[in-house]
Amino acid sequence: MSYAELKQCALDGVTTANKAKQQYNNSNFGLFRIIIGLMTSPPFTSSPGRPTPDSRFSTYYSLRYLDYVRTNLFRPARITGVDAKPAANDPAMTYQFPGPTRAGDNFGDCTEISGSQGWNMSSKQLAMFMDTLINTERILPAAVLKQMKDDQLGWYRDSTTVPGITSYEHTGYYPGKDGNGNVFNGGELNSAMFTFSNGLSVAVIINSQLGPGLGVPQEVKAALKEALK
Repeated sequence: MSYAELKQCALDGVTTANKAKQQYNNSNFGLFRIIIGLMTSPPFTSSPGRPTPDSRFSTYYSLRYLDYVRTNLFRPARITGVDAKPAANDPAMTYQFPGPTRAGDNFGDCTEISGSQGWNMSSKQLAMFMDTLINTERILPAAVLKQMKDDQLGWYRDSTTVPGITSYEHTGYYPGKDGNGNVFNGGELNSAMFTFSNGLSVAVIINSQLGPGLGVPQEVKAALKEALK
């Protein structure tokens, strides 16, 4: 969600009709890119008597947001060097599958649209973050983590994948095609994360679309169910 899109969202406001219809939207996460910066950083200032371009305002608070997340979420997990843009050398790529055949994509610099997307990290760094979040109080107090599990805040509880074992899960994807099959990204990223009540955590990241009729949640659940018989 760009700053211009967030401004338009705020201008549109909320109507009774909006409340009556559920619609997935990342505006709330994007707004926190601005809100967190406003709450935690010195206010942005411009030259007296001169209008401030939206681009300068947006960049200032985007960078403040990234700094806040690095300090309060990644540093406690001992993760450094994480950014909202691809690595300078040999960035990971995503691809179309099974077609069309084309070069991969790294999704570019997401600094100005971060909040709902954009962080680039290695699989080891992702594992370090989840381990710190779930097994320590360096990021969240135990009471807040318990509330996340009890109220399914940010992940969902499932007790059907493997009988007798409760898991907390979330999935996500960075789409490469719209609902009509039109390609708008060079590739697609699919992910699924599960944390079981016995402490075992599993994450799967696939840097492409899946074959027809396949989905990460279904495939991972089937594999886990088979492995944990």
